[in-house]
Amino acid sequence: MSTTILNQEAVVAPNHPLRISVIHRNV
Repeated sequence: MSTTILNQEAVVAPNHPLRISVIHRNV
């Protein structure tokens, strides 16, 4: 599920700070 959300956000906003925070939290 998380992977799908990340992929969708990556397509919408690759440089979105929120997406970066989510990735850091996931890792």
